[in-house]
Amino acid sequence: MENIYIDTNVFLVFLKKEENFNHAKAILQKVATGNGRGFISPFTLHELLWVLEKERVSCEKAISALDFVIHHPNLSFLTPSTNTFYSALDIKRKKGLKIADSLHVAIMLENNIKKIASFDSDFDRIEGIDRVSGA
Repeated sequence: MENIYIDTNVFLVFLKKEENFNHAKAILQKVATGNGRGFISPFTLHELLWVLEKERVSCEKAISALDFVIHHPNLSFLTPSTNTFYSALDIKRKKGLKIADSLHVAIMLENNIKKIASFDSDFDRIEGIDRVSGA
């Protein structure tokens, strides 16, 4: 079974039915059916809520979206350590990623996860991380 970290934008594309919806759906179905083991972190949840609040989504819809993510089958939470933040700052400094993306990469590397499902090509700058945008 393949381990894959799921970027926030996969959930956003799926929930908002945006471009790449079918790819996002396929990624989430792959995890739900046990053909992959999905991982997220508190950063994922924070980023999801931040985007929804920024877009002025109602509190009820935001909570529903969070519920969807939290209860998604075969999805595990990775807990950051203090070192996660130091690593993220180093990644940001060296690779020029946004801090949210740097945090995702740092927690992936700490947990030896080599794949990320994302529609964000910025992750392609990280050596040793394979970005998948379809299933």
